[in-house]
Amino acid sequence: MNEEIITANRIKNKRKKTRLLVLMLLTLTACGLFYSWCNITESVLASTERKITRITKANLFQVDDNTFNCITDILYDDAFGYKTKLIRYKQDQEKRENCIPL
Repeated sequence: MNEEIITANRIKNKRKKTRLLVLMLLTLTACGLFYSWCNITESVLASTERKITRITKANLFQVDDNTFNCITDILYDDAFGYKTKLIRYKQDQEKRENCIPL
């Protein structure tokens, strides 16, 4: 009679342990699915939103005595404007004649 009680208790303990293990695995699976769902919805929503980006252009030039940022064109038709670009002159005299440094 004692053997039957001990055997029944062992079976109940094993069932409790397996139920606890299954519950833990189900909890981990649910958390993983929720995490994946959040990432997927975030990426879908982010791709549908309009992204505003600022494009900046960084010009890095070597320091050189013969390189100037010059005014090359001045427009006088109803609107005042000018264009600037980087020009390289080999001689100092050409710089003085052709370039208005800014």
